[in-house]
Amino acid sequence: MYLGTQAAARRLGVAPHTIRRWSGSGILPCVRTAGGHRRFRQEDVEELLGRGNAARLPDARLARERELETLVDMTVRLASQLDLSELLGEIARQGTGLLDCQACLISEFDQETRVVRCLAEFDNSGYRLPDVPSYNIREFPLTGRVLFNQETVVVNMSDPAADPDEIASMRRWDIRCLLIAPLANSGGSIGLLELIDRKRERRFSRQELRVVRALASAASVGLQNARAVGAVRRSGVEAERFDVALDRMTATLGAVCNASTSSEVLRATAAAACEALDYTVATASWTGDSSSAENGASRLDAPPGRPEHQHAHALVCQAPCGEGHLVLSGSVREAPPATIGGLARLLASVAALTITRLSVAERSSTSSDTTSGCQGAHSVTGAHLQPKSG
Repeated sequence: MYLGTQAAARRLGVAPHTIRRWSGSGILPCVRTAGGHRRFRQEDVEELLGRGNAARLPDARLARERELETLVDMTVRLASQLDLSELLGEIARQGTGLLDCQACLISEFDQETRVVRCLAEFDNSGYRLPDVPSYNIREFPLTGRVLFNQETVVVNMSDPAADPDEIASMRRWDIRCLLIAPLANSGGSIGLLELIDRKRERRFSRQELRVVRALASAASVGLQNARAVGAVRRSGVEAERFDVALDRMTATLGAVCNASTSSEVLRATAAAACEALDYTVATASWTGDSSSAENGASRLDAPPGRPEHQHAHALVCQAPCGEGHLVLSGSVREAPPATIGGLARLLASVAALTITRLSVAERSSTSSDTTSGCQGAHSVTGAHLQPKSG
């Protein structure tokens, strides 16, 4: 419900021009009608009335000024954090500090799968807590309402009207009061900001809720900025990695192209994969009969006691070679970008062309055994070959 200037003045016991002055200074928010007249929300008028009479209203103005300073400081702090992990910690510090809560949980929302995944949870001392499991919003209708209606909700443990599943979850995690705000942009909600009080049930003031909404808004912008900067940084790192790998492979391709036998080609290919493409273990294999191509491939497990191999990523590629295929397989420490995968395919193709050339030359010079290069399986591994340092 909205009040006009005269009605607001009567309710607060002041003159109409005082109401207009408070409106201009921000003490009493207002909206304008199409004709330019001020309209005041009854809730704002009642909140201002609850702070005291006209003699105490300068205190209210100071409170609004302090709130504005807090919001500006909070926005600047979040906008200056471009590293995602540091940003998440700053969001949690701001949230727990401003609302005197014990923990803050920041999550992301996948609109296609309807799954909410924890990005980070911190307590009010800045310690990062273990991530909570991901969940589908079908399990928690209240969370879905926050995300799709973009509204802030507060749930207290003793609230009889609260969602039973939400209350059960709060009991499981020892939460007395939970405030949930959406992280949103123009495309919809991208996540959740949850402030957790484990000590008491609470009723937040409108000022506190405004601060939370401002925090969630600044956090949404900060998360998008941090992700954009992270993508640019990853692109730069990948470009630098590609340049280094290309230089190294240019230096090793000569050994592959100048090999005199197929076995030497395979050995040189495995060595090139380790030296140029940072394979931890590489296997190059070839079989002339395409129906038995799988039989020609061998798997080499990482040596035991090597921690850097525990989370290795497989990288496999193949290229046509005569009537069959040449397969280059192995593991790398980090998930390779598409550019490194492309270089691996290029290396396999060069090796396949070299073996094909050697096979043709062998068939033309040895008429007594025209199929010797096309039958059986040949496998040479680059076991324990490590990339060159530097």
